[in-house]
Amino acid sequence: MRSVLIRRFEISDQLTHLFNALFWAVLAATGILIGSASRANIEPTHLSIGLHFAFGFALAVLLSAYILFAKSRFQRMLFEVFRTDRPFLAWLKCLGGYPDKILNRPQKPGSVPPQGRYNAGQRIAYGALIFLNILLLASGFALFALHQPQEVQSSAYRLALCVHSGAFGFACLLLAAHIPMAFLSRQSLKAMLSLGKGFLTEKEAMKHAALWVKEDLEIERKAFERQSNQNQTILREKRLN
Repeated sequence: MRSVLIRRFEISDQLTHLFNALFWAVLAATGILIGSASRANIEPTHLSIGLHFAFGFALAVLLSAYILFAKSRFQRMLFEVFRTDRPFLAWLKCLGGYPDKILNRPQKPGSVPPQGRYNAGQRIAYGALIFLNILLLASGFALFALHQPQEVQSSAYRLALCVHSGAFGFACLLLAAHIPMAFLSRQSLKAMLSLGKGFLTEKEAMKHAALWVKEDLEIERKAFERQSNQNQTILREKRLN
């Protein structure tokens, strides 16, 4: 019997995720260099500042392009992240079963409540990262526009620097949890990295997002039925003519 495949990630999701990770790596490295130089009372190099701004601008363009050209995907993501009709506290209580996965302990059936497209942990992380990205980009462009030597920094510049550094620190904490968790869900990770594919088997998808799978399959079934009915109507009309 052929297994049912469910598309977890579109190519727009995969490319945005890939370039987002690459841009973040460069931004983190150059940001740490700039911060280290400033703490040592050394003026950061023009190269590190230039690269940091260039990749920050590229990140802003990337995220804007995703919002504009994959509008329905972005809206669906926001809806799934901030919806309130999904088990939340029950998932947090058992931490989604991840302690059992890490310790290689068998999970009891039904110990983890079924989740939507994103589980409660992902919803917290993604919601926070959306907010932190806005803070990082806004404060980063403010720092570039107000660029001042250390000895004459204004209160506005110091405020922007504080916001930028704080948002970066919180984002690093979230990513430090997100990356190891991704490796514990290997099939989802494989689907994300398989450019142009992004499928999970129904069995694998049910393990992580049972409520989403049921909804998605129902939508697909209804769409297929509508298309079949339209095709049958067209055939009948052709025969009558």
